[in-house]
Amino acid sequence: MKSHWDIFISHASQNKDIADNLCGTFEASSASCWIAPRNIDPGRDYGEEIVRGIQDSTMFVVVFSAQANGSKHVLREVDLALSFDKIVVPIKIDASSPTGGMDYRLRTFQWVEAGGIPIPDRIIGDTLTVLNAAKQRDSTQATTPEYIILNVCSRCGSQYAEHDPSGCSFHPQPPQNIGHTGPRRDYAEIWEFPCCGQKYVGTFYGRVGRTKDELPPKSPGCVKGKHTPKYTF
Repeated sequence: MKSHWDIFISHASQNKDIADNLCGTFEASSASCWIAPRNIDPGRDYGEEIVRGIQDSTMFVVVFSAQANGSKHVLREVDLALSFDKIVVPIKIDASSPTGGMDYRLRTFQWVEAGGIPIPDRIIGDTLTVLNAAKQRDSTQATTPEYIILNVCSRCGSQYAEHDPSGCSFHPQPPQNIGHTGPRRDYAEIWEFPCCGQKYVGTFYGRVGRTKDELPPKSPGCVKGKHTPKYTF
């Protein structure tokens, strides 16, 4: 049994034919795909195989439609992909928009508008380009090169050495105000990030002429995985 896959394809059962066609197109371009139910052996636990398939894939593609938006199974698969820090590419095959939990989870991702069926070659090419970037992100060199090339993380916004994408630090949720330093000293707001519990004391300008504290930056902070490159070459 194959131990690693390039692309995990998530889809609603109503869109199986489209997903199978997409899978075949990717594989014709030498990208290995995991797709249900094809890659689930008889007698295996369905949920366990789904988890393993997502975990063992480089990239996660969700075939998005009105049916996928209302599918609890697709939503759980998206949750797993995010928890495993996979690069997620939603490909829209109809005019529907994400709502509810799907909107919350996929709001920050760059959507690919297929514009109908069959899916245009341009969409396939763009998705494979993202796959190459995902592979580059996951391949960390053992030694530091003589010259370091910097890239920018599209998630946390910081620069990082391109040969080492590990250690992306960012807070996925804004901080919450939990109080202040008290009236007996120069006043400063106290913030706490809900994702990791890290506290942050806001800057202040003294009692006279004090302005409202600005929110703390998103990075550094709660470690959530590897950098996602903004620029690919």
